[in-house]
Amino acid sequence: RPPISSWSVEEVSNFIRELPGCQDYVDDFIQQEIDGQALLLLKENHLVNAMGMKLGPALKIVAKVESIKEVPPGDVKD
Repeated sequence: RPPISSWSVEEVSNFIRELPGCQDYVDDFIQQEIDGQALLLLKENHLVNAMGMKLGPALKIVAKVESIKEVPPGDVKD
């Protein structure tokens, strides 16, 4: 899968759709034009306050993004 920072709004919406309990929020991500660069900047409070998400799904999304963020070259741990 390409780096998150290069994802389109459509790729982000597909990613959200795949997360358990987050399908109801796909349209919100499209309406807010969240692409990969924006997704990397999102924090739980953005999702809860600006997008009206419940805290549980917001935490899942942020945790999943953190787990697949690009590792900068040279930072790979053996």
